[in-house]
Amino acid sequence: MIVNENFFSDPLYRDTYLEARGFSKDGSRTGGIVDPRKVVIPAGTVLGRFFQSAKGRYGQWWWTMAEMDTIVAYFGRYGTDPDAGGFGTGRKEGKGIVQGTLAVRADWRESGSTVAEHMEHFCFGRTTCEIMAFYGEGDVAPSSDQRSVLKPVQIADASGTRRGARQLYLPKLWTYDTAITIIEEGTSDSDLLAALTRQSNGALYFET
Repeated sequence: MIVNENFFSDPLYRDTYLEARGFSKDGSRTGGIVDPRKVVIPAGTVLGRFFQSAKGRYGQWWWTMAEMDTIVAYFGRYGTDPDAGGFGTGRKEGKGIVQGTLAVRADWRESGSTVAEHMEHFCFGRTTCEIMAFYGEGDVAPSSDQRSVLKPVQIADASGTRRGARQLYLPKLWTYDTAITIIEEGTSDSDLLAALTRQSNGALYFET
């Protein structure tokens, strides 16, 4: 049995799907995946996520190395510039590349924190076993009062197709956190690009 398979079968499947789709328990939109597709992530896969404080390492939203490589390549940020070619530009104001492509609102940051701290860190984790996830392009991100919407910035992949960035939803990962071992972490603005060159492991079967 896959470690989190219970979230993808009755009676939990419906709630898992709605959360991945971007609906909160009260029925309001919170941002999510446009058309969630169930996938199985192989053991030994390296995944990444952005977080703010230590308690956020085992959150529910992740991305693959291949997808972040695509985002970085689209914006032309690889290079020898020590500040990563400006990859972190705008993040501290809530208007950075990763916030725009992944459609992560600055007002989703942890209570009592500043915008500059939002998505300040990243971590890479290697799966220790197979894990189920929902996968797909990120949707728009409405504010809590539903009055404003952050639309994800589209990218173009290697085939030239324009699309939204694709993400993985791992429901309540903190309840089975031994399924992922954190192998590297750093600051998003200065350390991410070098770390990607060390840890990138190619596209997964569901990304091709």
